[in-house]
Amino acid sequence: MKLLIVFIVGLFSFESIAQNYISLEGFWNFKTDPYENGVAEKWFLKDQCYTCWDKLDVPGNWNIENEYAYYTGTAWYQKYFNVNKGLDNSYFLIFEGIYYDSEIFLNGEKIGESNSGFLPFELDVTKELLNGANNLVIKVNNSFKLGATWNWGGIRRPIRLEVAKAFRVNYHHINSFPDLQAGTATIEGEVLITNLSTEERKIRVSKVINGDSSELWSNTTSITIPPRSNKKLKYEARLKSVEWWEPNNPYLYQSQLNFYEEGEPVWSDASDFGVRKLEVRGTQLLLNGNLIKPVGINLVPDDRIYGNSYPSDRIKEDVSLLKSLGVQFTRLSHLPLPKEFLSELDKQGIMVFEEVSVWGKNTLVDPDNSIPFDWLRRMINLKYNHPSLVGWSVGNEIGYRSDNPKVNLYVEKAIHLAKSLDPNRLAVYVSHSVGKQNDDPAKFSDIIMANRYGDYKNSAKKIHLDFPNKPIFFSELGKNLNSENPDNFGVPISEMYNELRETPSVIGASLWTLNDYRSIYSGTPAWTTPKSENRAWGLVTVFREKKNQFSDLQLEHLPFLFKINIEDRIFKISTTKRSINSFPYYDYANYKLWLKGYDSEEKLVEIYEIPVPKSKEFVLNKNITTVKYGFLDSQGNTIYDKEFYYESPSKPKIVKLHSAKDKIRIIYAKTKGATRYVASAKNNEGFEILSDTTRNLFIDIENLGYNIDYTIQLQAINNFGISYSDSLSIKTDEDILPPIIWAVRPADKSIMINFGVEDTDMTFLVRYGDTQGIYNKEFELRNYGVLKIPNLVNNKPYYFQMARRSQTGFQSEWSHELEAIPMN
Repeated sequence: MKLLIVFIVGLFSFESIAQNYISLEGFWNFKTDPYENGVAEKWFLKDQCYTCWDKLDVPGNWNIENEYAYYTGTAWYQKYFNVNKGLDNSYFLIFEGIYYDSEIFLNGEKIGESNSGFLPFELDVTKELLNGANNLVIKVNNSFKLGATWNWGGIRRPIRLEVAKAFRVNYHHINSFPDLQAGTATIEGEVLITNLSTEERKIRVSKVINGDSSELWSNTTSITIPPRSNKKLKYEARLKSVEWWEPNNPYLYQSQLNFYEEGEPVWSDASDFGVRKLEVRGTQLLLNGNLIKPVGINLVPDDRIYGNSYPSDRIKEDVSLLKSLGVQFTRLSHLPLPKEFLSELDKQGIMVFEEVSVWGKNTLVDPDNSIPFDWLRRMINLKYNHPSLVGWSVGNEIGYRSDNPKVNLYVEKAIHLAKSLDPNRLAVYVSHSVGKQNDDPAKFSDIIMANRYGDYKNSAKKIHLDFPNKPIFFSELGKNLNSENPDNFGVPISEMYNELRETPSVIGASLWTLNDYRSIYSGTPAWTTPKSENRAWGLVTVFREKKNQFSDLQLEHLPFLFKINIEDRIFKISTTKRSINSFPYYDYANYKLWLKGYDSEEKLVEIYEIPVPKSKEFVLNKNITTVKYGFLDSQGNTIYDKEFYYESPSKPKIVKLHSAKDKIRIIYAKTKGATRYVASAKNNEGFEILSDTTRNLFIDIENLGYNIDYTIQLQAINNFGISYSDSLSIKTDEDILPPIIWAVRPADKSIMINFGVEDTDMTFLVRYGDTQGIYNKEFELRNYGVLKIPNLVNNKPYYFQMARRSQTGFQSEWSHELEAIPMN
């Protein structure tokens, strides 16, 4: 049986249907309610002393703030806003996301609630809204927790008041039927329009489709909508010489809709869309008629700077990281993503599944429970048009009947609903039970999405035996937690991938995960989150610092194999396309090799950029001291890069030494030309201890003697040679070392610090000021892993140090001084 997936997709959002809107972002009054007194004491009435409450930024999460880092329970937000209310207008409050359960009060009356922290919702407030000042109060509870992730509390996404006049658009869905051989596509659009007035309205709609700013098709239609009712507008267009949307060429068209009433413009929308054809043929996946075996990586959509509010900067950085890892196809997360994230994926050409947030043993895994089906309907209706979306997932790791007895009935019903609402996309559930039990609900999925953390080869073979006519994609792949230390990542990526490559029906895999994330999840020793609360599955840290094996995954994700040989001034490269029975497998005709040569003054001497060659030899200029080379994808993203040196690194410089009873810590500055560092400690008897090599800018030398003088020297290393620092002397003593400061990031009027935590730590101290060496403010907190220095002035440098206090009350040395500049 051949499953044909065909669609065209357009980008659409609440903004496009609004005649006008008032942003409700900014500072709100905030108060926790641990004893649930707010309702009884009527905190939603305007006679409350809201100025007595704290103030938090919206959108945002309260767990980002030091004071509320661990708060779980109910909290309240309040904001006054003014409206010059028009008699013929309708008003809608739009909430893009509140985590998790929320109740909405306007001018003292409860007007609605939401039971999902990941999906937008809206409320018609035309009757409740006052002309002039209005009091909006929101009760939020973050007790719900999704698996091993953190329950970030708060108004996590923007809020606005939409002002609509005569009508508004409820949805705009677009599909297409491409003809690959002819290079054409028939486009079908459906728009549901609501007449909000008490009168019949006649509207003229102009429809234009553009490509590269040139008009390709246009049409004008007039419709009449009865009072207080909905009406569908359907249109059809035919495009010639179509450019297909695909990862290596995510081409987007634009659809322009202009609405007129009595000759006056009343609404317009410009929506991007892409045209493509996705097919499942037996165990094969075809995109636009070409066989593909794509790869990906999962992510958890949060960090320790923004929580799960996920602003635009974080979205763009994460998608950029995905592109640099060669990601083309993946199940990114266990929950629906913000629309901005999907729009960025549309532009960058990454295919994903959106997933209903149902995970593990769960009462929602029930065909008679309406909640997950409501979530699925809303998710599909809101995100119907994104070209990056290849399918819908109805849950994650819910398949064992011993946990969820009704799982087969639930998955069958949910997938049927998804296909009925959107017949042009895949529908799946993500399984950890497939291949481990008979009659697994994976049988209802269009492709097998399997999660595995061991026994990869046998799992692939067993799943293939159970489902010989379906492609298999390993939606999660991992082994054990690695480390938040970027140097200690030790996941056998190549070993895992190679085991899966032995089964031809395996079309690809998605490593768990791109990023470390906040958690307190505890399991086996190899799966227990460290005390820092940074769950270290990632190729990057919670502050997006790349770990050692980032480049290892880049190599596994290249669609070709290559060999580099550098002898004297000759640079040789040869490449081989991966086998069709392996993965990743797709066309890389527009990928490029780049090579740059620099002299000792870091001046660019020569540069090459050519299509990835089967074989090529470069003779390098004799003045070159540094060679940098790598590969670019078709959009110009660097997907692998490396350096080679013809001279030793510059002389390294030690910044500070710390001593403890049996340890010495060396802090040093980044050294030009160094790829790694090592340090030595030598006592007066000439006995020398060498550290491990590292890329970090600190080294701990352990297992030393107490109250002994040591001579410390740092080595900066690259492929060509070693350079040595001046030697410094220090004696071990009774002190304890300060916390390791992994990374520092500026934020709005604040500084975020990511630091190491040891089992014996109780609290952490910070002292800071705006002058080097002078610290006029100090505080102490029991926050682990990340803390904030708040209430600073943007674009002004600050200097700080950290210390830690052990569980016995002993305070460590202060760290070296660090500088950061807060910025919005």
